[in-house]
Amino acid sequence: MNWGIYEPWERREHRRERRIAKIAGRLLPQWVPNALLREVRGTLSATAKARSAAREQPLRSSPHPECSDPYCVHCHVEAHFLNALNARRVRLIRLATYPDMRAAWETIARSERKGRFSRLAGAQRVDADGICSILIDEILRAVNAFEDLPKRSAAQKKKGAGRIAQLARELAVAIDSDEDGRRFAVRFLAGHIGMRHLAHRVDLGETPRAWMALCPELSYQPTPVHFESDDDSIPQWDKWPDIEKFRWLSDEIQATSMQDLLSSFAEGMTEIGEGTPLISRPGSGNPHARFLAAKLSKFMEGWFGSPLDDTVACFVSAALDLPEPLSRDDIRPRRKRAAGT
Repeated sequence: MNWGIYEPWERREHRRERRIAKIAGRLLPQWVPNALLREVRGTLSATAKARSAAREQPLRSSPHPECSDPYCVHCHVEAHFLNALNARRVRLIRLATYPDMRAAWETIARSERKGRFSRLAGAQRVDADGICSILIDEILRAVNAFEDLPKRSAAQKKKGAGRIAQLARELAVAIDSDEDGRRFAVRFLAGHIGMRHLAHRVDLGETPRAWMALCPELSYQPTPVHFESDDDSIPQWDKWPDIEKFRWLSDEIQATSMQDLLSSFAEGMTEIGEGTPLISRPGSGNPHARFLAAKLSKFMEGWFGSPLDDTVACFVSAALDLPEPLSRDDIRPRRKRAAGT
C-alpha cells in the first residue's frame, strides 16, 4: 500500500481498524452473520476510543463525595461507559459462541417472513443481513430496558398508581373550587414556559423587553404571517410553514390549564395501574429471562408469523448467559401466559 497519499491520522486509523478486525476474527467463529461481526467491531472500536479519551481526560472531583460505585455515571463517567461497552462486547460475543447459536442465526436468515412486519413499507428490502441486524438491536434494547423498568407486583402497581390518580383528581377539584386557584391555573403552564424562555434568552446574552416580565407567556408568541393555500383550503400538517406549527403549539399551551393536565394525568395513572405489569412476578424465577423471551417472541411473530420458540430460547440463553440453556418447553408456557391463553 502506498502510504504517501495518507495523512498520519489516516494511517493510524487504518492500522487501528486492521487491528480491531484481527481481534474480532479471533473472538468470533467464521460463520457469524456480517451484522454481528460489524457490531463486535464497532464495539471494539468504541472501546478503544473511550479508553484513549479516559487517558487524556484530567481527573475530576466527584459530585458524590461518599459514592462507592466505581461505575457511577456521575462520578466516573469514563469508567461507566467503558463498563457498558465491555458488557455489550461480551454479550455480542456470546450470541455467537453460546451453544447452538449457529443454527439459531441460520433460522433467522433463512426463514420465510410472513408476519405483519414483513408487509410494512420497506420491509421487502430487508435482506438476511438486515434482519439479523434488526434482531441484534432488539436484543440489546430489551436487555438494557429491563434495568430501568419498575419491578413490583401487580397489586403494588395498582395501589401506587391508583393513589397518585386519586390525589391528582382531588387537586384538580380543589383548584377548580377556588377563585384564585382557577385564575392562576389558566395561565400557569403558559407563564412557566414563558419564564423558562426568558431565562434562556438571558443566558444567551439578550436583554428582553421589560413588558415580557409582566406577560412572559407572550415572549415566545410568533409574529403573525399570511398563511393560506391557493384554493383557501388548509394544507396538511407536513406542508405547514414552521412558523405556523409553532403558532399551533403556542395556542395549545395558552389553552391548557392545570386542571386539564391533572385530569389527563390521573386518567393515565389509572390506565397504568390497571394494565399488565411490564415485569411480571418480579420476585419469582428469572424475570429478566421472561421479559426478554416475551420481547423476542413478539419479534418472531411479527416478522416470521411464528413464535420460533426454539430460536428464542437460544437467543435468551445466550444474551443472559444462563448456566442452563432454555428449551422451547421453557419459552412456550411463558409466551402463552403473556398472551393470556
